Amino acid sequence: MKKLLFILIIISGISLSQTISFDEFVETNKTVLDKKPLLEVKDNLPDDIILTGADIGDFSGDGKNDFALAYKIKNSRNKVIYISLYCDSLSHYIPIFSDALEYFELPIEIAFSIAKNICYVTQKLEEKSWKITGYSFYKNEFSLVDKYITEVKKLNKKFQIGEENYSNYSNLNSFVGYFDLNSIEQFKKTSFYIMPVYDLERNIYKGFKRKIIIDDSWKWKDSSNGNKYGEVFFAKDKDRLILDFRLYKSTLEKLDPNKNNFVEFYFDRSKEKILEKVSAGLIKKIPKFRSTIDENIFNLTFTFNLKQANLFRLESNIGKTYNISYKDKIKFDSDLDSSFHTRISIPIAIFNLPAGEKYLNNFILLNFALKDGNNLFLQNSDGSETDPSSYSRLEFIGNDYYYGLIKNNKFKLLMEQMIENAVVQKND
Repeated sequence: MKKLLFILIIISGISLSQTISFDEFVETNKTVLDKKPLLEVKDNLPDDIILTGADIGDFSGDGKNDFALAYKIKNSRNKVIYISLYCDSLSHYIPIFSDALEYFELPIEIAFSIAKNICYVTQKLEEKSWKITGYSFYKNEFSLVDKYITEVKKLNKKFQIGEENYSNYSNLNSFVGYFDLNSIEQFKKTSFYIMPVYDLERNIYKGFKRKIIIDDSWKWKDSSNGNKYGEVFFAKDKDRLILDFRLYKSTLEKLDPNKNNFVEFYFDRSKEKILEKVSAGLIKKIPKFRSTIDENIFNLTFTFNLKQANLFRLESNIGKTYNISYKDKIKFDSDLDSSFHTRISIPIAIFNLPAGEKYLNNFILLNFALKDGNNLFLQNSDGSETDPSSYSRLEFIGNDYYYGLIKNNKFKLLMEQMIENAVVQKND
């Protein structure tokens, strides 16, 4: 946490120490950016602007310098800063993203840092609250890479706590941490996955993650062997949650054939965080995280044995009241693609979600574990099934929304070329 806060201070300093004109920016950077296409950029910007932030670097991965600008309208009394990201393309700088952000106290609180083919945008949201957003532009595809937010949570009139959240939209890795605002002492930090849940029949552009590959990042202990063990897919269909789960044959071969093996899914239906007194009187409080399985945990357990093809059992602590169904049982034959594969249909009512527009903005906490006999083989978070606060998160996505942001410029460029060559007519 201390390192991240230090990074926030450094990134904030990347903004221009004083406001300058666009012409001054061109002159200052004429050795690293081409002057002629920069002047073309100027022609498409408002005349009465002053630059408040900028950075230069390669965020498209082509080895050429791109740049980002932050500017405000001269003499404007509002706190709006306009940002624009420009990519080098065929001796031109093309705008690939723009946004209007509100600064908290000073314009330089909105800043840039371009590193490792990502453009990071930093914004101070309020006192002790910051947001860092990473963007990339690769093969004409602009995408939101990740987002980090640290903020103050007011749990009651007297007690506050620091919270940090990180989400990576390209690999779905996430973490959340809680810390003391005065000492920056960390109460808890846990890493997990965020798994988007779209409608089953909805067609999703391939750039958005939907099916999750189980690899070494799911193991309890860190590993980098590049192994892939299976895949998990979640979707919603009317009022049911669909769980589609597969273990690859190569994974099954690593399990002990003489033992019963278990695939366990634990769903937390509570998500509540509780405060606990830790000293005399009401002098100090810290968050209390639920660390044991209780009545709010709903679990599914699949039992199978590699030597007994007919042994495939589904059990739940809820019982059969909710008509949990499954199909596509485990297969064992000479087929090279033979794997453990099943699809489970679970009533969403089990999860006690509040009513809403198709469960939009609601989520379920999830833990997955594969056990070789009684030994843990794989797990998707850095906690355990008995630690609900370490679970991954299932995010319900509405039909007009996506988890992340992707814009493909190929179609836009094709249309511009067709208009330029009079193949199609531009509509005014």
